[in-house]
Amino acid sequence: MLINRNLYDIVLSNVVDFKRKNFDWEKSMKNGIKLFISILIILLIVIGLYAYRYFENVKTQMKLVVVKVEDKCLKTIQSDKELMSVSVKNEDTSKFKEGQEIMVYYDGVVLTSYPGQIIADKIEILKEKSNIEIPLEVLRFYNFSQKNITVSVENLTKTSLELIISDKNKYPLDYGDCFSYTILKKNIENENYNQNVEFDYEAYTPPVTTDTYTTTSSYNPDPNRLKKVWEEIELIGNEEKNCEWEIVSRDEKVLSGKCDWTNLYGELGQGEYEFKAYRNPQNDDTFFKCIVVRFTIDENGEIFFEEPELSW
Repeated sequence: MLINRNLYDIVLSNVVDFKRKNFDWEKSMKNGIKLFISILIILLIVIGLYAYRYFENVKTQMKLVVVKVEDKCLKTIQSDKELMSVSVKNEDTSKFKEGQEIMVYYDGVVLTSYPGQIIADKIEILKEKSNIEIPLEVLRFYNFSQKNITVSVENLTKTSLELIISDKNKYPLDYGDCFSYTILKKNIENENYNQNVEFDYEAYTPPVTTDTYTTTSSYNPDPNRLKKVWEEIELIGNEEKNCEWEIVSRDEKVLSGKCDWTNLYGELGQGEYEFKAYRNPQNDDTFFKCIVVRFTIDENGEIFFEEPELSW
């Protein structure tokens, strides 16, 4: 019995030791797994931060040429002559100047206005003087202001009109032969006509659709109702309707223009008139379209005129 008892104690001791060791191993495994997960989480966080900083610094690039420097904004042009306005957040615009070639880093978003707009995160000056030549029309576009142009009547007769244009823009417009003119006379027989109405809705019959057919629309306007208040004076000649311009002062950018319609309209009689000198081409919406001068010749032949207007 004593032998059996000793044998039992030995077996029991071995079992207890095994369980203790097994428990310690399981505990170590659990601690190891927790440590591994903690290290993995830290690594993922570090990698994520580095990735964020990397992609944050990777920006879309655009090479541009500076045309005009404004406060917090650069007016620029691309190599393909496309215009681009650059909003500056973190740069001092005083270091930029016309003609510089720059590299703009931005988030890739371009606002679809005209010109296009981007917001710069960083700007590098590549060249102090770009090889890309800035077109004159671009210089005029960015530097033009309506306030810098004034027009006045120098002399007005029944057969001619002389105008003085003062263009104090940095890049003044060309006035050589870019104006064609016309003279309209007021039709007093139809003063109540609304010249802004181009369509007589009362004369329009819309189409009618049924289950089996559709009628066609019809339009039968009253000719008298559509008669215009202002109509061009009847021509007596076929000369070109151009104004001749001379430079009065190159420094102050003052020009004198004369339009003589003696052989085109003849001598004007009594009535209300509207003189319009159109810029060519007329589809250029960047600058003013025409100069308008309204004047009246009374029964005594005296002429009265209003101050010229620039029409846009």
